[in-house]
Amino acid sequence: MWQAVGLDLDDTLLELDGDFLSRYLTALESSLQAALAVKDPLYPMWGDIMKTILAQPNRADSLYNHIMSHLLTRLHTTRDALDRALTRFYQEEFSRLRQWTRPRYGMNGLLAAIRGRGVRVALVTSPWFPRRAIEERLEWAGLEGFPFDLVTAMEEMHATKPEPQYYREVADKVGIPPEQWIMVGNDVDEDILPALSVGMKAFWITNGQTDPRVPSAVPRGTIYDAGRYLLSAGVPG
Repeated sequence: MWQAVGLDLDDTLLELDGDFLSRYLTALESSLQAALAVKDPLYPMWGDIMKTILAQPNRADSLYNHIMSHLLTRLHTTRDALDRALTRFYQEEFSRLRQWTRPRYGMNGLLAAIRGRGVRVALVTSPWFPRRAIEERLEWAGLEGFPFDLVTAMEEMHATKPEPQYYREVADKVGIPPEQWIMVGNDVDEDILPALSVGMKAFWITNGQTDPRVPSAVPRGTIYDAGRYLLSAGVPG
């Protein structure tokens, strides 16, 4: 029996339009270009930054500081100016993306029921997003204020999906070894396989997909199937 449940956010607890990520990056690019008078496209720059960071294992600094360092170097701006531009975007513009998301109803009650069994509940979402963007999306999902035991924002995390070390860091932060976790997520490469690789169990939210790489023993279905599966397992032991 597991003592902790990790839940992905996007397309697990919150349904996204297929173009959400590109819409997000395009909106962020446009906002930063206007605020910082940058003419070069930022979309490919973001991909390069991600690849560079992922190529550096065992990072001692937070993901946030790594990202900011790379952005400052490439955008030729100051930390204060970049902070102001990002704050403006997330406070004034990010909320417009809500129209391309849909809540999966009943999630607050489901997670409360799981937590009521004495199970730790962590939001194991992509830490390429800052905390304010994660909290905004939690509100869209109807989960604002839920007492997660951990939220994996870029300000706190050093590793990221799909690195196995990310899942070890999640387990370390909550204080429960990976073998006593179950990860619930929709992305095989980012959620399921790396979680399994460190000894976690997993529940795959298929969203109608199939993938032969997922072991047949891994339970799967909708988020509601996952809820029934988790609640049927009883209390931690």
